[in-house]
Amino acid sequence: MAIYSRYIFLYLIKIFTLIIVTLTTIVILIQLLAFINQYIKVNLGFFSIIKFILFQSSSICYYISPVALICTILYVYYSLSIDKEIIILESSGVSKYELASPAIKFSIVVMILSYAIIMLIDPLATQAFRNHKKKLIQSSMVPSILEEKSFNRITQKIVLYIDKQEKDNKFSGVAIYDQRAKDHYVTIFAEKAEIINKNDQFIFVLHNGSRQEVSDNSLRTLYFGVLSLPIETEKITDTKKHPSDNSEYTIVGLLLKKVNNAKQVSALIIELNNRISYPILNFIVAIISLAALFSISYSRQWQISKIKNAIIFSIVAIAIFLFLRINVTNHFFFIPILYSFIFFTIYLGFNTLKSRSEGKEALIDKVKNQVAAFSSPPRERT
Repeated sequence: MAIYSRYIFLYLIKIFTLIIVTLTTIVILIQLLAFINQYIKVNLGFFSIIKFILFQSSSICYYISPVALICTILYVYYSLSIDKEIIILESSGVSKYELASPAIKFSIVVMILSYAIIMLIDPLATQAFRNHKKKLIQSSMVPSILEEKSFNRITQKIVLYIDKQEKDNKFSGVAIYDQRAKDHYVTIFAEKAEIINKNDQFIFVLHNGSRQEVSDNSLRTLYFGVLSLPIETEKITDTKKHPSDNSEYTIVGLLLKKVNNAKQVSALIIELNNRISYPILNFIVAIISLAALFSISYSRQWQISKIKNAIIFSIVAIAIFLFLRINVTNHFFFIPILYSFIFFTIYLGFNTLKSRSEGKEALIDKVKNQVAAFSSPPRERT
């Protein structure tokens, strides 16, 4: 690697690290506030917060890396042009493709790191985070994990609806659907309710309501003043729904996962496509940004214009990419369209860089030939 190429590559690493750490920190702080707000009455502790940051950081870095890469490339090459380093290198015979080569190599490194995150690191972090969150829910079971005017699935067999949350673990307007018994199910309505933790056993204490039991096509109703309903803590689940369980599998586990029906096959194809396609977006935005930056020779009057073009072209490419990627979920015929767009964009970017480099080299050769012809001694006339 040439000295100038190594210098640009290290410059890209420094700026990219700074940008992605800054963006990741901002996103983590926003999510951390929401996480703490959800468990505001729980004594989370310092280590729970650190675990949350560690579990979420890999996923956030993965998704914001294309944006961070665009910002890095634009900043680095704009800074080099302001300091006249680009002009000096071009004057010394370095082609535009050679100038863009460090950024291309760096985008490949970022793409490989993205594959490592989504194929291995993020699934393990997601699984660890959900297990930690489940333990936190099971150990606390406070009203902050429940949502007002919503059906909250406390366990696999118990669904709780609350109209309003009050202080001190109390509720008003409560409905409970209990299906723990195999031969009958129970629906309970109560004006008031509260949660009591007794010897690590959580108990719903219901006030002023009715208990309706359906069994053998018969309905039995019991009116009560106070009714206790114990909940097994080991069966308490997260009330938030997760989009797909496939996100917890590493690539090896995903490929070895058994599928029993067409729906599971479709979900598996979608997950594999998402993991394969998204890291390539880093390479796409890098090529597009570089092609826009080197489309015109460097000059002060064109610098801002080229940066605007690079941003616009990158945003358009990201929008088209995400549109195709999202539509793959509903229609699989978008998969070949998605990868055709990927290959076409990469080809167009490389072709633009190569054509500008070849034009520059041809111009240099022409000037050298003219200088050589002018400086050569005249021929003697016979």
